[in-house]
Formats: sequence, C-alpha cells, structure tokens
Amino acid sequence: MNENIIKILKQEEESNVFKTKPYYCSERYPTYGWGFKCGNKNAPLPNITITLEEGNAKLNNLIGVLEKQFSTHSITKDLFAKLDPVRKAVLLSMAYQLGFDGLLDFDNTLKSIAKQDWVGAGKGIRNSKAYRQTTNRWERNARMMETGVLDPFYNSHTKG
Repeated sequence: MNENIIKILKQEEESNVFKTKPYYCSERYPTYGWGFKCGNKNAPLPNITITLEEGNAKLNNLIGVLEKQFSTHSITKDLFAKLDPVRKAVLLSMAYQLGFDGLLDFDNTLKSIAKQDWVGAGKGIRNSKAYRQTTNRWERNARMMETGVLDPFYNSHTKG
C-alpha cells in the first residue's frame, strides 16, 4: 500500500485527530473515525462508535478499493499505472474526499495527468469547487501533483 496516502489522509481528516464517535464535518455530514461519512447531510448523529484499530482497518480497506478502481477503470488505469507514489496519493486523496465518480468529473485534470502536464493538472485542481471549499488541502494536492514531492505538512507525526 502507498504509505503517502496514509500520511495524507490521517493528517487531513480532522487535523489528525481520530474520532471514535460521530461529529459533523465542515460540510455538515455525520462523520467519524478518519473522516468516514455515516449519514446524509444534516442528518442526526448516529449512536455508533469505532475503535482506532477498526478505523485503521476501514481506512486501509477504502484505500484498497480506490486503488482497484483506479487500476481497472478505462479512464484512469493507464495514467494511474505510470504515476509516481506521491501523485498516486494525490489522486487517492481526491477520490477519498469526493468519491471515485466525483474524481472522474475532473476531466481536464485527468487529461493533463495522462499527458504528464503537471502544471496543467495543478491548474485543474485549483479550478474546482473542492479547492474553494478546502483551499489549504487542495493547494497541497495541486503542489504535490505539480512537483511529485510529498508536502512537508505530511511529514509531521500522525496519530494511529
């Protein structure tokens, strides 16, 4: 498994704090663990808990599912196979936040990635609703896509 994606997601999801009980994310979805949605927008918080061990297993499973989707989907399989680990982690992080189908809406960005036009890919990331909603996170995604270098933000200690 790509260790960069673990660093990125654990650092991004609620500022590196694992939550055993549900809370509302910035978009008002019930969420718990490492940013796992557990209900519809503005729905009441469910009475559930998750342990750190369960959360880490769930995170690894979700990343595995996303990696398989990237590796088998006709639009992404060739470009994903050619990416370095940091750029793969960026796409995985984007899909983790938006869902795989949501990432497929980044048509121009994916075309830029396929051509290894890293500046164009960075521009595509910056020209998105997600960028406007969580600018710092998506700016890091754009810089990492442009450079292929893990942002220093993710080299700090992550819990769990």
